[in-house]
Amino acid sequence: MGGGFFKIQNQFCEIIDAAKRVALLSATFLGFVSIAVAASPSCIGFSDDPENQWEHRWTIYGQTEYQWRRENGQAILVADSSDAASAIVRSGEFKLSPDASLSWHWNVQVPLLNIDETQQAGHDFAARVSVVHRRGFANLDSKIINYVWTADKPTGFTWYSPFDNNIINISVANNKTGVEQWHSQTIDPVADFKRYWNLDVDAIHAVSLMTDSDDSASRSAAHYKDIQFCGVVEQNE
Repeated sequence: MGGGFFKIQNQFCEIIDAAKRVALLSATFLGFVSIAVAASPSCIGFSDDPENQWEHRWTIYGQTEYQWRRENGQAILVADSSDAASAIVRSGEFKLSPDASLSWHWNVQVPLLNIDETQQAGHDFAARVSVVHRRGFANLDSKIINYVWTADKPTGFTWYSPFDNNIINISVANNKTGVEQWHSQTIDPVADFKRYWNLDVDAIHAVSLMTDSDDSASRSAAHYKDIQFCGVVEQNE
């Protein structure tokens, strides 16, 4: 995409990943309705009731079209972006065990071609899953990791957003992985925040899904399903 994700909006923290042009975090992101679930580590299905779990919040430029569909009883998010950048978000406080994992399946339908995602003019991703850890006064030192599907960056390639150095991108798949096919992905957010930010985190405060194409003024599309967060020891939403 265009930038990673974010803008002040009431009742949630949003970082405008630039062209996104400014990075601001809202203190109102702190205002969760507390529905605490404390127990041994468990898995949360983020697509069990998606229409009520996810909100279309982070609008950077235009509106990516997001629609939940059901195939054989399974929820699938269909995302289509035409020169646009916005995201859907599941926010809250998800306290994690040290071995927590976030997993999903994605299927890029319309890939981005001939772009350089390390530059502002090409910072778009056909598919992206992001995790947010809030910190600092008014959340202004919050950190975001974007797990992205790139045009041709090798898997494992990592770089800061050209718009905001509080956002880091990790290429976990690219067009050579295979478009118009389902692929599974599992990440370790606790280990990644330690590795890339040298932070010992015990909670994630938002997960977002985003397909965008605004910086390259092009089009991208992807499907997402089976989004699951395991190792959650307490949940506040």
